[in-house]
Amino acid sequence: MRVDTECSRRTALTMVGSLTALSLTSSCADGYGARRYGQADLAANAADTPSEEHDPLQDSAQNPEPNDAAAADPTAEAENETEDEDGAEDGDEVRQTRWGPLNAADRDLLIKVRQAGLWEIPVGQQGAGRAAKATTRAHMAEIARQHIALDQIVRSVAQKLRVPLPDQPTDDQQKWMREISGKSGVAYDRIAVRRMRLAHGKVYPVIAAVRASTRNTLIRSFAKQAETFVHGHLEMLEETGFVDARALPPPPEVPQPPKGGDLPAPPATEVI
Repeated sequence: MRVDTECSRRTALTMVGSLTALSLTSSCADGYGARRYGQADLAANAADTPSEEHDPLQDSAQNPEPNDAAAADPTAEAENETEDEDGAEDGDEVRQTRWGPLNAADRDLLIKVRQAGLWEIPVGQQGAGRAAKATTRAHMAEIARQHIALDQIVRSVAQKLRVPLPDQPTDDQQKWMREISGKSGVAYDRIAVRRMRLAHGKVYPVIAAVRASTRNTLIRSFAKQAETFVHGHLEMLEETGFVDARALPPPPEVPQPPKGGDLPAPPATEVI
């Protein structure tokens, strides 16, 4: 059953507390999701031509400004000091922490989420002013706002677990940013949505795998939050109408396809 898009967004906003609640207020004022909040139709509020503001891809917006991460992080515990138990090196495959063992996949999730924000925040901010369609502009602006909140959370969690995080987009991400920035009109919307949808589609199963397998309670809580954000972003990108086969990652491999049964399938209670 498809989870309502607005429910996903409201859940994400609730988890990051007052910071993201302020983002909701701002986004509603900008006309975002107007039809869902009982305001005037989105097209009537945002069908004006894209604004010509500064280009976030050309300035320091690539590196989000430091904020009070602890205040915005609902995973924060009573103590906010960094994790320092056991004296193990970060390079160890598994390191013990007060929240449970921290393995390579746990650390990789923090790095991937941080890495995503380093290019999706400036692209979303740029798209809010340059995209051709009002829906694309509104959704990219909201994705950027939510990524800023998620970036605060991942930095707070990484600090507690002593996990170093990247501070620059990768070479591939910088290439995507240049590609997007070089487009205009509907072509801008199409390539921006395609690149962002593909990136979200690749990180989504990583989040789910860590959520299902981690032994670290802090990472488990973080993965749950990240899944809510990314799920909402997938739906917002799909609502733009620019998601096609080229915007989707390849399907997961199935070593041995399961054998089919009767059609139509009987209720499970009749066969067990």
